[in-house]
Formats: sequence, structure tokens, C-alpha cells
Amino acid sequence: DYCIDLISKKEDAFGAYYHALYRWYTQSPKYAKLLAQLQALAEYSYVHKPLPESVARELFEHNNSISPSRLETYGSCAFLHFLDYGLGLSERKEAELDALDKGTFYHAALEFILEELSSRDPGPASQNADGQGADMQDANSQDADSRDADLVRRALEHAYKQDPYLNEKIEDNGFHQYLSRFWEREIAFLVKVLKRQIALGDFKKFYCEVPFGKLRDESSTPKLHLDPLKIPGTECMIRGKIDRIDATEDGNFIRVIDYKTGNRKLDFALLSEGAQLQLPIYMSAVLRDRISKGEDIDPVGVYYFHAAMPMLQADTATMDAIDRNRDDIIEACQLMNSRMNGLTNSDLEILAHQESRLDPAEPSALVDGIKLKKDGGFYAGAHVLSTGEFLRFSDHVMQKIADLYEDMMSGKIPVNPIKKDKTDSCGYCPFKAVCHINDKRSGMKKRRVRSLNYKDFIEGLRSDDEREKGE
Repeated sequence: DYCIDLISKKEDAFGAYYHALYRWYTQSPKYAKLLAQLQALAEYSYVHKPLPESVARELFEHNNSISPSRLETYGSCAFLHFLDYGLGLSERKEAELDALDKGTFYHAALEFILEELSSRDPGPASQNADGQGADMQDANSQDADSRDADLVRRALEHAYKQDPYLNEKIEDNGFHQYLSRFWEREIAFLVKVLKRQIALGDFKKFYCEVPFGKLRDESSTPKLHLDPLKIPGTECMIRGKIDRIDATEDGNFIRVIDYKTGNRKLDFALLSEGAQLQLPIYMSAVLRDRISKGEDIDPVGVYYFHAAMPMLQADTATMDAIDRNRDDIIEACQLMNSRMNGLTNSDLEILAHQESRLDPAEPSALVDGIKLKKDGGFYAGAHVLSTGEFLRFSDHVMQKIADLYEDMMSGKIPVNPIKKDKTDSCGYCPFKAVCHINDKRSGMKKRRVRSLNYKDFIEGLRSDDEREKGE
């Protein structure tokens, strides 16, 4: 790349020295051919050539179904999708713990823990100042600590059994052993977070790994199964699994939660580009399944849950708490930093099913950015929607998916990775050596995406609605 860059600059940068050196290399029997190759690369201009539609359908149209992660990949970079899902290229697997191992382990452990916690007797309905019940939510009781420790032990045993090779990876590497111990500490902390999520509202039913559109396994029947999500204007079905759906006893109020071991936040600019669709797809799958069955439903919220133990900023108050051995203060700070983020229903009566004690001027204990004013309104920056706006948001997402799918099936595979702030589709891409993306190369540019705040995104949705009504 350095040599190509020098050649492309030519005499503008080097003048007579460049001409003399260039002539010498062109006349050299040893270097003339290499120079010609470098010059061709320096003058290369990338031109996107779509695949024939018949080829695109042969590569991408598998049994008329597609996963949310595939759609996100295409939205992030169409060429990456072509190499991964079209040609089936992949990196050589190494015997080390990776993000997939961690995600599988955490999902298995959290599903086990939630099943156990939701089956416990919560005791009296009264709550203390922290919103915790007398039995299940009393984190200071020795009995509760003992039961939680036993729960963590059994959850870890369950999670390790899900991957027969995980123990081998851990035992063969000292660093992996350290990582596994840290994972176990995080799982123990997440028990407290899950107990808080259960205690503060009146959700009674908790469903994990909920399939939509997948065929039921003969050996096991899921507690909840949703219909597949059909892409508008096509016969293609979106199929996948939702990490978690919480519902009230009557099933009329639900929240959808997507576990992330990385700290992902809902980004409206990336969503608009099609690069962050998974959570909105889960929301749409639940809403449309219930509507198609003629059942009432009010979404309380759709959220990302960062399944991790947060590292606290070492400010003066935190350091003072540490010096005074105030573990209760440290834990309270960690719990506040473990709040979910996403979209919340703006109706306070509906929101009360999630958090019955949402006091004015106090931030929500469960959702980041949610805070009430004394007049009952929300502070600026709160990502809230009415039930009707949730439905319109779902329509917007489905239309975006339809547009992506149409581009995919028409053979469009441009090298068009996204670059926005710290988000870079090329950051962890295993195929950078294939596309050789270079912003200095003609015709090859990353999509520079500007930030889009919540207010502008929602106003855009409402403008689209008004435009459609006018038509």
C-alpha cells in the first residue's frame, strides 16, 4: 500500500527525483515487471459489478428463509455478506475462547438462572426502599446468599455441559482459565441483576430462546413458539430465536430482551442503514405474531441487556466507598450501570408493569435514560414510543428489510462497509485481505454515516406516515 501510494503521487511530490528513479526502474530487467504491477494497482479504479440475478438467487435464496444476523451483515457490508454467506468463506478455527464461546456460555447460564428465579416463591408483595421483596429479593439475607451461591454453581455446571469442548479449551491454557473464572464472577453478579428485573415489576412469565419460524424439535417443545416473520412483497421468511420474552400473567403486556456480552446500544443511524436490525426484528416478530392471532398486546419495551459486570469509573465517591469497605454502595453503582437500553412505552400505566415504583426526578432502576418529570412527562433524551408508534416503527423496519432483500436478490454486492464514530464494519472483518479496501482507491469508499438522534429518527417516521396518508 505504501509503494502504491508513492506511485500514485508521482511528480507532484518528488519532481525530478521521481522521474529519474522511475526511469531506472522501468529499464531494470529485475524490477520493470514489478513496477508495472504496482502502477496498475495505483491506477486501479473499483467498479461494482452486480451478480446476475439468477446467480444471486442461487447463492442467497436458501429455502426461502433468512436470519436476522444475515440481514445485519448485508446492511453492514454487502461484499462481506457475499463472501461469508454466498461463497461460504471462513477463517480457520483456533482452539481459543472467542466471543461465540462466551455468548453460548452466558446464554445457557442465564436461561437456567431465570428459570430458577421465576419459579421461586417471591413472598409478600411488599417491597423495601430498593424495590425488593421480602424473600427472593432480600440480597442481605444469609439464606438468600446461600441459595444464590448454590444457583450459580448449578447454572455454571449446566452451561459447561452445553459445549463438550469448552472445558478442553480452558484446561489447556492458563489465560483461558483466568477468563473462565472471570466469567463465573460475572454470572454470580448477573443473578442480582436478574432478581432486580423480576422484583420491580409484575412480569410472571419468562420465556428464553423463543423460536420464530423454526421447526419444532421432536425431542423438545418450546414453551412459546412464534410464527415466522414474512418479508413484505416476498415469500421469504425471517427465522431465528429471541433471547428472552417477559409477559404479565394475562400475556397482554410484554417486553423483549436481547442479551449482549458486548455493550451494544440502540443506534438509530445504524438501524436506518440496516446494520442494526436484530432487536427491531425480534420486536416485530412478537407484535405481528400476536396481531395475526387477533390477540391484544402492549409492548412495555424492547431492550439490549449488557450481560456483564460493569467496571466503575474511579471517581472520588467510588474510591471513598471502597476505602470505607462499603460494598453495598459499590453494588448499587454496579446495578445502576447494568440497566437495559432500548425503546420504552410512553404510557405510564403500561410502564408500571415493568417498574411499579418509578418516582419523579429519580432515574429508572431498570432502563438507562428513563426519568420522569414532576408533571409526569419524560425528560429529554428518553427513548419512548406509544403503542401505535411501536407498530409504525415495526412497519418501518420491515420496509427496510424488504429493501435490503431486494438489493441482495438483484445481485448487488458492493464493497460498502459502514464507518460511524467508533463503529467500523472492517474492524473485525476476516476478509480485509480479500477486498483490500482503501479509501484512497478510486471508487472504493466506506459509508461515512452521520449520527442520527432519537428525536430526528421519530420525526422521520412520523413524516413518512403523513406522506403515506397523503398518497
